[in-house]
Amino acid sequence: YELPESYMQVEKLRDGELLWATSNGLVYFLPDNIKNWVSNRELIVSGLEINYRTLGDDAPYNFDGPLQFKRRENNLHVYISDLRFGASSSKIEYRLLPADKEWRSTYGNYVELRDLKPGKYVLEMRNPNITGAQPPVTHMDFIIKRSWIFSFWGILTLVGGVLALMTLGQIFMLLRFRKKKKLSAIESRLLGKINESIEREERAKLRG
Repeated sequence: YELPESYMQVEKLRDGELLWATSNGLVYFLPDNIKNWVSNRELIVSGLEINYRTLGDDAPYNFDGPLQFKRRENNLHVYISDLRFGASSSKIEYRLLPADKEWRSTYGNYVELRDLKPGKYVLEMRNPNITGAQPPVTHMDFIIKRSWIFSFWGILTLVGGVLALMTLGQIFMLLRFRKKKKLSAIESRLLGKINESIEREERAKLRG
């Protein structure tokens, strides 16, 4: 639409509608309708920072389901917008499930989440300025992964490593036992031969 260059080109009708002419025809509307339409917009997620680093289009994150972050990626800035024109701050209500039971309030265009522990979360956000209806709730599902050692494969690897060490220890003890037993047998044979040799010498002396 073409906006008028001066308010002198705008006509205000009796019902409060504003009217002006453009090259494509007449434009008219009620200012109150525009105001309600703007303020009743649902919140949307417009940007995301992870550990104070902006998540760009080339970031290796999957948006087809819950966002998944590494264990150390636990500080988030979720930027939100209601598609209003202007840079004025507005009140936002949010809660992080399952941690929060009540709604929290903030002023600005983002929600800050710090030092999150591993687990599954749902961030709910709503615009409390919506009038005449229950404000729609915007959801953002995400997961803070546990350290690799606490994952299924980490635990499986750890258990496998412990079992392998136990098996190697048993094999080592068995080989050591066999070697000791073999040395004992050799020692017994040598002692037997020495005793036989001593007995022969003693018998020879007696005969002489």
